[in-house]
Amino acid sequence: MIKIWCYHYISRLELRDGLFHDESINRQVGQAHAVASDQLVERACCLAQTKGLLAQYSQIRHLIGSAIVVLLVLGLIAGGSAALAALGPGATPVNVIWSLMGLLLMPTITLILWLVSLLMPGAGAPWFGRIWQTLLNRFIGRSDLLDAWHAWLDTTRQSTTLRLWMGLMSHLVWFALLLGGVVTMLAAFSLRHYTFLWETTWLSVDVFVSLATVIGAPAGWLGLSIPDAKAIAASGNQALVDPVVRMQWANWLVGAIAVLGVLPRMMAGAGCALVIWSRLRRQKPDPQTAYAQAVLAQIRHDVGTQLPDGPPGEADRFEPVDRIPANQQDFSGSVVVGVDMTALPDWVSARPGLGVVDDRDSRQEVFARLEEYRPERLLIVVDGGQTPDRGSVSLVRDLSGKAGQARVYLQPRASGLQRDELWQGKLVESGLLAPLQDQAQATAWLQGELA
Repeated sequence: MIKIWCYHYISRLELRDGLFHDESINRQVGQAHAVASDQLVERACCLAQTKGLLAQYSQIRHLIGSAIVVLLVLGLIAGGSAALAALGPGATPVNVIWSLMGLLLMPTITLILWLVSLLMPGAGAPWFGRIWQTLLNRFIGRSDLLDAWHAWLDTTRQSTTLRLWMGLMSHLVWFALLLGGVVTMLAAFSLRHYTFLWETTWLSVDVFVSLATVIGAPAGWLGLSIPDAKAIAASGNQALVDPVVRMQWANWLVGAIAVLGVLPRMMAGAGCALVIWSRLRRQKPDPQTAYAQAVLAQIRHDVGTQLPDGPPGEADRFEPVDRIPANQQDFSGSVVVGVDMTALPDWVSARPGLGVVDDRDSRQEVFARLEEYRPERLLIVVDGGQTPDRGSVSLVRDLSGKAGQARVYLQPRASGLQRDELWQGKLVESGLLAPLQDQAQATAWLQGELA
């Protein structure tokens, strides 16, 4: 996370104060990385290190950790207090169903609401997550760490993990609260004498026997002895003093809270952490923003001013480094690029090609190349048998704007399935020229023989 945080932190500072210029860093990242997004991230990390800004990242992490510890301690204390209140002083029998509801009802309801909120993008954040963020805003809001904190928020928003972070904090607090309840009950059952019963005015004994058996099943999975149907029926309205039955009811209560309360929160928190890690790992800056384009232009300029080492007096025989792509092709004339295809057709393999755009990384790399070389002619090859959707047409339109002239060629499928009319209608509707449907026409256009 620290790398993408560095990018957002440096971008906030540069958008406010102007671009930092370090020629050595620009040359280093420009020569070491070909992908524009990688250049942006590495430059930001190098600048953050040279300017001593990484210490602020450590301080933000420390404050986040401190806020978590505060909430966890409060959760443990609250859970212990709730358990003691549910059990009572021991002078009167413990109503097992009532005590269980007092400890599990609210955590279960909030967990269900959180699961429902996953299907509702506009739903609010979990309670304890909002409390956690409020604590951090209170600590950081008026300090010199404000930009660093906002960079952290930008990182979570860009990766769509802010709600997941708040959900993780909420699950951790509920986990601590329930765990505190379990630990307190274990201590109370070890030091106090408790008896257990269940009470009802309307419901029959069979209802409670079935209910207690189902709820007690998780405790049985843990290897704990639980009351059987006979003991459950005998515990109604009058507590049994048999030590074995009392121990079984204590196991029943502890096992139910551990499996039905603690375990779901632990699993939900682990799920949030896994998704957060996965999204942050894939997050990369968008090189198409105005800020990113300005930074990339600075990098290209600084790389281009350095000439490769050569024999004395013959440096004029070399081109600037940023004008020599890795595959030694000239991308300033006629260039070919494919969209959502397995591979470019064989007949264009002899011409400068940028490959196929089929994912986020390839899109960023192709756009960076086009922005750098601005070719005179760009032939965009698409699968003529594929239905033109909004995303593919939008991508073709964006690619067309990166060259002097651009045309679309519909590559026919071997199966014969073609959707030429659909493509033509969508392209013309988007303000583009009608597609080329003949290989000879496409070749002539690339050679400048066809307008």
